[in-house]
Amino acid sequence: TYFPVLGVLQPSELVPSFDEATQGRAPFRARFEGNVARPDGFDRPAGFELTITSSCLDDNCGAIPMGPAPALMFIRDDGGTYTFAANPCNDSVLLDPKENELAHMLACLNGNCVEEP
Repeated sequence: TYFPVLGVLQPSELVPSFDEATQGRAPFRARFEGNVARPDGFDRPAGFELTITSSCLDDNCGAIPMGPAPALMFIRDDGGTYTFAANPCNDSVLLDPKENELAHMLACLNGNCVEEP
């Protein structure tokens, strides 16, 4: 299960370097600070610990939104254990989203997701 959030990630430890042998970074812990999306908006303040997993393409690893601008992210919930997957395509994060992008996300959350022109 995934849920959308708007905020930043604060690593709880050093961000591991790219490992050429595994073509990735080792998982590491971070704290999310921001808001969780509800049908009415990104208006539920939240802060929680999570694990960041990373995949990379050569030495290009996924973005980790550490701010200062908030990012729209999709967090995986495995029964109360949370994970953010950073990958080179950045398909689980939208850095510094605009108001219309957040409105579109909320419309989708409410079942009214239509393709934008």
